[in-house]
Amino acid sequence: MNLLTERWWALLVRGIFAVLFGIAAIVWPAITLLVLFTIFGIYMLADGVVSIITAIEAASNQARWWPFVVESVVEIAIGLAVFLTPTITALTLLYFIAAWAVLVGLFRLFAAIELRHEIRGEWLMGLNGIIAIIFGLAIFAVPAIGVVALAIIVGIFALFSGITSIMLSFELRDWQAETMPAEKKIRKAA
Repeated sequence: MNLLTERWWALLVRGIFAVLFGIAAIVWPAITLLVLFTIFGIYMLADGVVSIITAIEAASNQARWWPFVVESVVEIAIGLAVFLTPTITALTLLYFIAAWAVLVGLFRLFAAIELRHEIRGEWLMGLNGIIAIIFGLAIFAVPAIGVVALAIIVGIFALFSGITSIMLSFELRDWQAETMPAEKKIRKAA
């Protein structure tokens, strides 16, 4: 049983945050850029903390931990940039968001390929990665889109990313229940 399967609930929490952020960005697309980036900054910090926890757990289980550390450092750096540099231009922050999306997308895509024989539903992780890469590349391609369009695009990305994360978390939970040895089930029930 791998760490991702055992910690399926962390993926669920990450997905719920992404869906809530996505809905907010879609429902209120005319919010100011400052509010949008503040919400995104909070999301980045929360997601970075989840990645740190995952890295610590991976390291304690002698699993590959460094991709989670890289992801958490990038996410926390972007989150802090939002709050510590209020004069940062929207375009600069937009490039950070695009770079984050491509980097995280690549990590998730490679993780899905690597885990294809270890977990069920790995295609959802791969799809999540592809969505992130497309989102990042779209921002790099057309960085001067309007604030309302940006809010909707970010919202759609977060919504799809969150939904695929939630779906994957349930796949992993179900797979864990099916593959957990009987003695471990008895110990967990006690």
